[in-house]
Amino acid sequence: MFKKIVAAILSWVLLIYFPAAAWGQGSTSQTQTKQEEEEDISGEKVEVIQTIDVKRGDTLWHIAEKYLEDPNRWPELLKYNKIDNPDLIHPGDKLKVPQWLVRKILREARFSFIQNRVEMKRKERDRWVPIGIGDPTGEGDDVKTGVNSSAELTLDEGSKIDISPRTTVKVSRLYTDLKTGGNRSSFKLDGGRLLAKVSKTERNSRFSIRTPTAVAAVSGTDFIVEVEEDRVTKVAVIDGSVQVAPSTGEEEEEEVLTSAVEVKAGQSVQVASGQMPLAPVKLPGPPAPLSPLPGSRVREDRVAFSWSRAEGAESYELEVSPNPDFDRIVLTQRTSGQDYKASLIPEGEYYWRLRSLNRDGFESVYSQVSKFATLSVPGVPTQLSSQQAFRIDKREVALSWSGVAKAASYGLEIAKDPNFAEVVVKDNPTATQYVVDILAKGPHYWRVKAISKDGIESEYSEASRMEIIDYGEIVLWGGIGVGVGVAAVIVILLLAK
Repeated sequence: MFKKIVAAILSWVLLIYFPAAAWGQGSTSQTQTKQEEEEDISGEKVEVIQTIDVKRGDTLWHIAEKYLEDPNRWPELLKYNKIDNPDLIHPGDKLKVPQWLVRKILREARFSFIQNRVEMKRKERDRWVPIGIGDPTGEGDDVKTGVNSSAELTLDEGSKIDISPRTTVKVSRLYTDLKTGGNRSSFKLDGGRLLAKVSKTERNSRFSIRTPTAVAAVSGTDFIVEVEEDRVTKVAVIDGSVQVAPSTGEEEEEEVLTSAVEVKAGQSVQVASGQMPLAPVKLPGPPAPLSPLPGSRVREDRVAFSWSRAEGAESYELEVSPNPDFDRIVLTQRTSGQDYKASLIPEGEYYWRLRSLNRDGFESVYSQVSKFATLSVPGVPTQLSSQQAFRIDKREVALSWSGVAKAASYGLEIAKDPNFAEVVVKDNPTATQYVVDILAKGPHYWRVKAISKDGIESEYSEASRMEIIDYGEIVLWGGIGVGVGVAAVIVILLLAK
């Protein structure tokens, strides 16, 4: 008798800790199921049998936990299957179970889009591995994206989940409840953002996203759930409605039905740790682009954007791209105002759009896209003439400067004051030198700028000073200088005696 008891205990321990032969090949994807309907000789239907395919890592204990919702019910599997050694089942084995005995059928979701590196950790595994388009995932799996990576997960009934960069999410539940016929889809968002597009589901079906502070549950809608670093959960509803309640930390969603706040389409809400959801607020509408006007051409170093005010907006986000589909962004700017001046957007054609953000940080849809072009600004010419030029006996004064790429002409100014309030010469030569033949006596200042073929002007060069004096003064002061010099020599000679 004692030996039988020991043998039974050992059998139970082996069943729990020794899974289906580890040498089995294939992935560790969730156990797949098939339903079979049998008929007797008279053609009458008898009980429905469900076939469970054994995968690597499965044990009778685990299979009972998955399908019978109680691991201790594993002996019931022996009633319907010929298993010589319950401690050893192999990948590829097929277990038959009456459908009335099975409580749920596990489902799968597959990755329909992946950008850059996205990783997944299978249930009961410690290693993260990269995944690709078409790979399956199921209950217990974790998925994470990096700074520049994202993914789309498509469920078997058509719902989709967009996983944003820097997001970690767990597939908590993904099965069909055979009692009610409804699907259960539940995800745990630890950090980051998810956009859920939930298909209009059948009766008794349920879709939910759980965060550390809140639960959002729906039966068919489009909504966004985001968890910030301070663990505040934010939910925005695009279509339909969502029930949002504080999280109790439990896996069951039933508390949503008794303590939830309904968030309707066009609203958002936030939930802090241990708090009830705040009152929902309206999602802002998109602003209207004002300038640059569609089709306008502006200088590349002075692009001024402006837009209309959007109701409910706390701030705005501006995006500029060289492509109409915005697959490459060259400028992103958030501001609380209704204008922004860009320091430099290099010469080319561009598209720009805007969206508003409300109190909870949720964005509106994008505004209408507008197109504009920037024009290159030529460089500033460098003056080559001497800093001091003298007009002697009405001779000409020649000014020169360096040539500038993309300059079609130059703007030259000569004034009597350094502030150029009294300009005496203003011209647009195409060459890089200019001859002045009539200037009044006294100090003068000159500067030059480059002008492109599109009329875009550079900044002016620094002003240079030139002194215009009379020839007679030169002669007079020269004669005096000679006289003084001769007198000085005579004095020196006299003193030497």
